Amino acid sequence: MRNQIFGEGAERIVSKFREFDVAGKFVGPWMVAKQNRFIDDENDEDHAQFHRSFCSTQQTAGRIALKFNERLATIPGVTSSTPRIKFLDCQVYLIYDANLARRNGRSC
Repeated sequence: MRNQIFGEGAERIVSKFREFDVAGKFVGPWMVAKQNRFIDDENDEDHAQFHRSFCSTQQTAGRIALKFNERLATIPGVTSSTPRIKFLDCQVYLIYDANLARRNGRSC
């Protein structure tokens, strides 16, 4: 995860993030890592609860979007080119790096 913050909101700071294999070679695309700016890095239970709540909300929003899209498809005049709503799956990563200290992040 990059140290440079490229965005921030009321609750979160945002950095670029990428996975790597055991040889240290990058794999997969760049992702966005969001960290809560108010939770102490040492409090694992606060982090776990925050991420559980966020991921649950994200999953609920995804289910609502799916139902919305299904209903949208039944409206006359709506075509396959009409934009649809989609929420990304939520993934939680724990990052350990002796140089960066422990970082908790979420990729969505």
